[in-house]
Amino acid sequence: MALFPGPAGPIALAAGMAFAAVHANAACPTELAVYGDAQSGSEINFTPTGTSATVTNTFRLILDNNVVLNGIVQWNEGVSRPNGALMYKCPGGDVTGTKLAACTLWNGVIYTSDEKGSIGLLPAEGVEAPKTL
Repeated sequence: MALFPGPAGPIALAAGMAFAAVHANAACPTELAVYGDAQSGSEINFTPTGTSATVTNTFRLILDNNVVLNGIVQWNEGVSRPNGALMYKCPGGDVTGTKLAACTLWNGVIYTSDEKGSIGLLPAEGVEAPKTL
């Protein structure tokens, strides 16, 4: 578990925390998937991204204390991976540079696993949602 200081005090994010799909809908697309962590009560809710040229997924991490972190996924160049970022209370508009760094609490690759334990990468929208993150 990693601790990130934020404006609301320490915000705990779990690196490697397993989030399992909350709904057992076999044909649920990634952009509508909801994942929960039974231990902490936290949830990850994916939402449709819209028409962004660079963002492949949009989600919210709702912590057990009702703090909401906004997340996006962009596939990086070179070794192609879904690079996720979680932000807290970023200013509106096109935020870049120092302002974006100040409100970004986490970034890293988002991995998935199936019922056999095979590890994969988070798919873009329009694909069946993985069982766990």
